[in-house]
Amino acid sequence: ACHNHDETVMHFLVVCPARERQRQIALASIGRNARSLAYLLANPEGVKALFKYIALTGLFTATFGDVAPE
Repeated sequence: ACHNHDETVMHFLVVCPARERQRQIALASIGRNARSLAYLLANPEGVKALFKYIALTGLFTATFGDVAPE
């Protein structure tokens, strides 16, 4: 986790340096749209990539199980 910033939604999803590698892997398929919160939350391809990223971070596994898209 990033200890230098508040863990806001925007920070976690788009800019957190501690999660950059997971973000690159999961969001590579959507290119520059990976930095658009609106795209990640509203576009079907963005949502799919977003859930892949969330799964790679492992942060919600204990609560929600595997959230990776099939």
